[in-house]
Amino acid sequence: MSAKIVNEGFVWWRGTEKRAELIGKLLISATLLTASGNLLPTRSSGTERVQLTSPTRTSGNDARREAKRLLGLELEVLNMENELTTALLHGNFAALRRIYADNYVSVNPEGILGEKASALKEFESGEIKFISIHTDGVAVHAHENTAVVTGRGDVHWRFGGEERREHLKFMHVFVKRDRRWVLVAQQLTRIARPL
Repeated sequence: MSAKIVNEGFVWWRGTEKRAELIGKLLISATLLTASGNLLPTRSSGTERVQLTSPTRTSGNDARREAKRLLGLELEVLNMENELTTALLHGNFAALRRIYADNYVSVNPEGILGEKASALKEFESGEIKFISIHTDGVAVHAHENTAVVTGRGDVHWRFGGEERREHLKFMHVFVKRDRRWVLVAQQLTRIARPL
């Protein structure tokens, strides 16, 4: 699996195994952390700055644990994002009830505010039916028990019997509650054409 993964705003293009290895090397080779939690690599390393979730000095073993934790967090959130897309495409309402938090809110491309009950009602009534959803440029911004997922989506769907194709930028906010990730907010912005 290879994805554009962002942790606290710093972008990596790596397969997941490479990312864990790189984070571990960075944490081991440069142990200087600022008070804000920034890891400052040496000039000779040719790497970019990495934002950590908690500022500490680190040993090799601690670095490996931190790298695994960061990678695990991002993969958990990407898995939830995939579960959401799959549930929307297959009309899996039980999964959507589980994925959407009870206090879920959304802003659609027209700027209309929605919430869990109205979203589920539209899906269950068949008023909205997704035919295909293709995403790219997906990035995870992880913050302890909160994660923001951003990306672009090409969506083919039916609304009230009318077939539509749209290009969107999206933002999903997930929060970890009771040891599982739930979607608490979504914002969609229509874009003229795919980037």
